[in-house]
Parts: sequence; structure tokens; C-alpha cells
Amino acid sequence: MARPASAPDLLISVQHPTTITVGRRGGEGAIHSRELHGAAVPVFEIGRGGSVTCHTPGQLVIYPVVQLSRMQAPLGGGTLGDLGAYARTLEAAMMATCAHFGLQTRARPGFAGLWVDDNTKIGSLGVGMRRGWTCHGLALNVRPDLAAFELITPCNLAGVKMTSLHHELGRAHKPLPGLDAVADDLLA
Repeated sequence: MARPASAPDLLISVQHPTTITVGRRGGEGAIHSRELHGAAVPVFEIGRGGSVTCHTPGQLVIYPVVQLSRMQAPLGGGTLGDLGAYARTLEAAMMATCAHFGLQTRARPGFAGLWVDDNTKIGSLGVGMRRGWTCHGLALNVRPDLAAFELITPCNLAGVKMTSLHHELGRAHKPLPGLDAVADDLLA
């Protein structure tokens, strides 16, 4: 069922059970195992951009459902708005949240998501648009079981490992924020 143009924008914040998703670019070969700690992990093919990712508890997943065309430039305007500017805005929001809690991160040109360095990723991004509405969104690793990410080659990029806000802040002996505090900061 199509979402009516007059419907309000939504901002959905969730945590998923451990799940592997395969985007439009495929990547079944980037899945190394479908089992974590003796339990089966479901795999779903979905319509977002990108390749393979993993969702798991302790990861903050945000799905903005908005009509970019109704927003002000640079995001809005035209028939559909600017999906690229929208993706960069989501990356910037994750970056600002990490900085607020004491972790410097960056975007990596040519690679979606949020990075600690060229080989260490802390946030994932997969966006799309259906009938004028944005879909999919971002996933920021706050305190997930990092073993879940060993099931895959993240984004089908050899040599890339996933990390979390808690892991990186813990290594720097900085305070570890609760998931709710990180969610409040990111949603704001």
C-alpha cells in the first residue's frame, strides 16, 4: 500500500534481533556463517542500496520516513529532493552523536556509513526512495556483540571490521553512554 503524500513524516528507532540483510548489490558470498553462539541467524534480501550488513541488539537503527521534496534545499526541492545530500546528512548526524560522547569519526568518500579509520566502520547507511518517501536508514553500533559482525564481510569490503561506540570509548578509557542517551542525542 502506498503512503499518501499528505501523511506526516516518521522517525522510527528500533533494535533488531541478530539478522543479516543483503542489499541490491548482492553479496551472498560475503556471508561466512548463518549461526551465532549456536543459534541460527536469518538472512533477508531487501531493497536498500549496498551489499551485506548485520543488525543486532545494541545497535541503534533509525528509519526516517520523509518526503525530501517537502524539505528545504539542499535536501529538498524538485520532484524528489536530493538523496545524496540526505545520505550525507544522516552520516553527519551519526558523526555529531559520536563526537558528543567523545569519539571522533569521519565519512569516507566513496563508501557509505561512518568510519573510525579506513578499515574500521562504526555506522552503516542504506537509503532509498519509494513513491517519494525515503526508506531504510542508518545503524549506529553503540554496544552490540561485535561477534555478530564476524558472520559477514561488512559491505562486502575485504579487510573492513566493525566496531562500536562502547569498544572505542572503552579503549580510550572514556565514559560509556547508555543506549537511550545515544538514541536521544541522535534523534535530536
